[in-house]
Amino acid sequence: VAIRFISATCLQSMKGKGKKGALGKGAKLLSWGNNDCDWVSLPAVGNSGGILSLWRKSLGPVVFSFTGDGFIGVCLDLVDKHVRCCVINVYAKCNIVDKRRLWSDLLMTKRGFGDIVWCIVGDFNSVVDSSERRGVVVGAVHSQSREMREFGQFLEELEVVDLPLIGRSFTWFHPNGITMSRLDRILVSTDWIPLWGNPNVWVASRDVSDHCPLFLRYDSTDWGPKPFRFNNFWLKNNNFRALVINTWEAQNFSGWMGYILKDRLKGLKIVIKNWNGEVYGKPVERKRSLVEKIKVLDLKSEQVGISDEEVEVRRRLFDELWVVLKSIDASSFQRSRARWLKEGDANTKYFHAHVKARGRRNNISALLTEDGWVEGPTNVRQAVVSFFQQHFATTAWERPTLEGVDFPLLSEESNSRNNFV
Repeated sequence: VAIRFISATCLQSMKGKGKKGALGKGAKLLSWGNNDCDWVSLPAVGNSGGILSLWRKSLGPVVFSFTGDGFIGVCLDLVDKHVRCCVINVYAKCNIVDKRRLWSDLLMTKRGFGDIVWCIVGDFNSVVDSSERRGVVVGAVHSQSREMREFGQFLEELEVVDLPLIGRSFTWFHPNGITMSRLDRILVSTDWIPLWGNPNVWVASRDVSDHCPLFLRYDSTDWGPKPFRFNNFWLKNNNFRALVINTWEAQNFSGWMGYILKDRLKGLKIVIKNWNGEVYGKPVERKRSLVEKIKVLDLKSEQVGISDEEVEVRRRLFDELWVVLKSIDASSFQRSRARWLKEGDANTKYFHAHVKARGRRNNISALLTEDGWVEGPTNVRQAVVSFFQQHFATTAWERPTLEGVDFPLLSEESNSRNNFV
């Protein structure tokens, strides 16, 4: 598994010729390509391969490193990001008892190190459900269902995002060419994602290994202006209905009704956006400003007291704050369709993770065409336009005509005698 954006590489199943199966310094530098790197490693033991993590020194100083049974980790102080990140390299064993011990150790590690952003990568030797495995007999899949449930529960308790794959659906292939699974994963905490942009996990081609390498890449390109979205909380504003009616009736266009409707909606959108900016503005910033103003009046009230005018000012500030908070809550409710959100839980990390995950699902990072994968907004747009142009293009056909064909006709007398319902 290679994390290319931050110049770090995580390798599993490494076999060395040094003492106790450890890789020497020369082999590690050779794996990286130059001496501008640092590393942590876990040597191979018996038939179980070792683990090696390398990263570019200029990323930041090492805060600490640690090892466990089946994983190694390093905490880096990313100076340019003003944050500490922890990268764990995992190589799970096949035995379910060892896997459970590994899952427990990883949970304890993540919970014990506090406020750090996380990236956990490697070969977990487990799948979440049967869709991540192919070519396995039905009985074997049924016997592994308990392990799948336990692994899924582990990922949920870990509170990370399991990044989807691009390019392939499976990362491990049996020599028989029939059996394949998604054993390798890249898991990141929700606060890891905003640091570098939208993450994409690409599955590269394998060579002699039975595992495909994974590349974690980031896409921060601008897809253009965001589409206009109607906010339901606008309907609760007493002035909104009149604004829409007056704006709609004030517009005067001529031509085909379809164009008139389009131009009226376009003009209405501009008016609503300007009105929203004037009435609600940037809700988070307004909330922060209102809270600070209320705080100043509260402190003054505790120390020397406030006048009747200041009491009225504080009341108006609270009224305005309630409006802002309701707009934030309503917007949050509208951005997610999860059942727990409908029940009213809108102030949790899980909520924000769900909203961001939905955005990642809707994002088109790459598109598979007849000529291969295309990336980037410009190339993806061109591929989509080209596909639909070809799909809806008409082909000239030599069609038969009815010219010169004489059809029998009903006379006026026959027509009057027949009653058609």
